[in-house]
Amino acid sequence: MPSATNGSTTPYPTSHETEEIFLLRGRTTDGKLTKQSAFDSHFADDAEIIVLGQDHLLKGSYSKEDFKSEVQSRIAKIIDYSKPGGTYEVIRALGGGDTPYAAVELKTTGTTKAGKPFVHEYVFMLRYNLEGKITQMKGYFDSQHVNSHVEENEGKAG
Repeated sequence: MPSATNGSTTPYPTSHETEEIFLLRGRTTDGKLTKQSAFDSHFADDAEIIVLGQDHLLKGSYSKEDFKSEVQSRIAKIIDYSKPGGTYEVIRALGGGDTPYAAVELKTTGTTKAGKPFVHEYVFMLRYNLEGKITQMKGYFDSQHVNSHVEENEGKAG
């Protein structure tokens, strides 16, 4: 069965295709995702997004809409996108192809509204369906790092 994204003979998106999907999440200088609708199109309508971690302010199970409003936007609000040097990179993607499971390692850097460096390295574990859509995404974040920046920065004017 061809993959939904490249017509290859693998039933699921390959690691390269997974990397390309996550590259859609780059941000503009005002913090908006550059290709949010293109990124969202790779999720099944009923996709489950789980943020794991002990004592994590953002942990929980979310629909894709709730994840955007309760996790992505919360982190985006603490970053000062007017400061130069912010980056988003896909370090590597693994899996997919012949298996419905894939992983993507990411790194985001920037400056918080409190003026501190924000360097966040994290991993998403993915499960694809046979249509090539993400049905589950589990996020493994640096809980202490994210918590400290969220607690310090929430409520500061942007």
